[in-house]
Amino acid sequence: MRDGGFMVLVDQFYFKDNGRLANGVLVASYATFGVPGHKWYAGISATLMLILLWGWAAALLRNTRCRVPRGVPLFSAAMLLAAFCLASTNT
Repeated sequence: MRDGGFMVLVDQFYFKDNGRLANGVLVASYATFGVPGHKWYAGISATLMLILLWGWAAALLRNTRCRVPRGVPLFSAAMLLAAFCLASTNT
């Protein structure tokens, strides 16, 4: 991690870089663990995003009262996650 620790890194991101508090907290969180934190961050964030998209898709289908096979919410969430991950300019 950088010289000042967790809060200094969050302060750096929030006040000097881009004004995003969540970005500073996330970067400081995985930077705390050094190299393993950098290696595990992508997998953990992709898994969390898949779970959130799966829940959103299931809730959307439930509220619209659509009758679909059980795997459709998970499949659609996985396809949307793939579009997010592979279609961004940062990958």
